[in-house]
Amino acid sequence: MEVAENALRRTLANGYNYRDLTVAEIINVITSYKDLKPIMGSYVFNDGSSRELMSLAGTVPVSYRGNTYNIPICVWLLDTYPYNPPICFVKPTSTMMIKPGTHVDADGKFYLPYLHEWKPPQSDLLNLNQVMILVFGEEPPVFSRPTTQKPYQAFQTAGPTSEPSSTSSVNHRQTAARGSLVGTLPTISNVDANEAQLLEEELSLCEILETFTMKNKESGSTPVVVRRKRVLKDAIAL
Repeated sequence: MEVAENALRRTLANGYNYRDLTVAEIINVITSYKDLKPIMGSYVFNDGSSRELMSLAGTVPVSYRGNTYNIPICVWLLDTYPYNPPICFVKPTSTMMIKPGTHVDADGKFYLPYLHEWKPPQSDLLNLNQVMILVFGEEPPVFSRPTTQKPYQAFQTAGPTSEPSSTSSVNHRQTAARGSLVGTLPTISNVDANEAQLLEEELSLCEILETFTMKNKESGSTPVVVRRKRVLKDAIAL
């Protein structure tokens, strides 16, 4: 701790009017609250000007409804400290959001009667932390950021497959008939009643196709159609 105190003295040697008082209070706080660390940084004032100031940054334990939460804060010390009160902010992490309330604004800056009535040496950093913890225990300054849910993907319920219409059935048989005319003509024998019905339907389609071909071609019916008709007639006669 002596090393830390000496380092603080060197850091605050230039700029802080009451260096020894400031160092003593910082040491008292970081001894009691291990998660708070002294950090030098650039503080930007409301008028846009900036200044290198010492801050205490980290978390303080706050008890709320039976549970303890580590609330992230940053306490800036002016170069006139302790004769001017600190400037205090809640510094939410990426999983938190500021909860504006009685003592905290939308930017995370908090206002406490203790700061407003600041009177050294009665007022100091250690007591400020204790007051802060009590106030935050009654009204937490942050809350957990809502998690982003994946959009619900609707799936269409698959219903029963509808029976093909008579038109689609005929189209299917016509396609099958045309396919058989293109390929090798099979030898048909020993057909049952169902197959005979299908053959008769195919024969009918062949006749329709033959009529259509004769109307559109002077050469008459194609040899493939004629041979297919003969095969079908022979098969039906069996």
